Amino acid sequence: MTSIAVAIVAACGDDPAPSVSAPDASDDDAAPSTADTGSVQERDAGLDAGPDGCVPCGGECVLLDSDPNHCGACGHLCGCGATTCTGGHCDATTLTATSGAPFDLARGGDRLFWGEDVARTLVTMPTAGGDAGVLYSGRPTIRGIALTDTKIVFGRTSFNILEIADRAAGGSSHNFTNHQENGPTGVVIDGDRAYWVNSSTGLVRTKLVVVDGTDGTTLATAQTNARRIAVDGTSLYWTTNTATGTVMQMPKAGGTPVALASNQNLPYDIEVDDTFVYWTNQGDGAISKVPKTGGNVQVLTTGRSGPLMLSVDATHAYYTTSSTVEKVPLAGGAPITLAAKQDVPAGLAIDDDCVYFVNSSADAGAIRKVEK
Repeated sequence: MTSIAVAIVAACGDDPAPSVSAPDASDDDAAPSTADTGSVQERDAGLDAGPDGCVPCGGECVLLDSDPNHCGACGHLCGCGATTCTGGHCDATTLTATSGAPFDLARGGDRLFWGEDVARTLVTMPTAGGDAGVLYSGRPTIRGIALTDTKIVFGRTSFNILEIADRAAGGSSHNFTNHQENGPTGVVIDGDRAYWVNSSTGLVRTKLVVVDGTDGTTLATAQTNARRIAVDGTSLYWTTNTATGTVMQMPKAGGTPVALASNQNLPYDIEVDDTFVYWTNQGDGAISKVPKTGGNVQVLTTGRSGPLMLSVDATHAYYTTSSTVEKVPLAGGAPITLAAKQDVPAGLAIDDDCVYFVNSSADAGAIRKVEK
């Protein structure tokens, strides 16, 4: 869940959006830098291209660069709500616009959840689009959102608390612990237990996902600027967001943390699959991975512009930069731009077909989606 200079200053665990120049508003979704267009349907055999560059396909001559019914390949119908095709890739679409400065984003089933810094709200809406509704107001600087079927746990960095609330509209919310959580910037849920990092105090902590007024348990200390956290069946993984940062691992039940990767340049978001740990480096723009069992760091791509949030599926890593949403094969290779000239994209989530992301600018904020 990147190199131009990106200024992200942690104050009381806060994570303001990267400070970058606004994208060129004259072109909302510029053509991707690299096409990822495997053939969906064979072109009509024995027919020549038309004089305007159209390609014979399905008995008609089509422009693969701009036809949303044949976008990038014959028979490729744009999905994820896209109705236009630019440069052979389906354009991103806006689910809702907002001036509330959204930042973090999570998906739970067919719903999206995000926090808005200026509006001071926690908001939700269907992934398919529709009305966006405020679940809870008076919640500024939400960082880290984790979900169960019925509950949502999120950090509030400006108030140094972790909160647990009902996912349904009209529900109630409570402090998750009776402990001051200094700068909670990343939280995950595994089964009946939540795990989180406190960036200001360098703690890794855990608690059962229940409202009982009790304190959590500290699993690790002295994790300088611990930023985001991931979990699998046996272990926890987190980043320490410094110029010589680390990617850390420890057993979920507690134990000695070990560094899987050291001397990383501002490692930020982190994800895992069955074999590898993946993360973004804000400083040198790298998207990297390392085996869970330890070993050499493998750089998938580097020199991206301030990569921030990250998600992975079986084939690609998806990430936001200062002005784009991109993907790169998990084996490494050329990055592919899915949405260009975005307005400071931040939070990111995926499902089987779509990438969901926020444009975090208060002037041109939006929740958007684009085809994988």
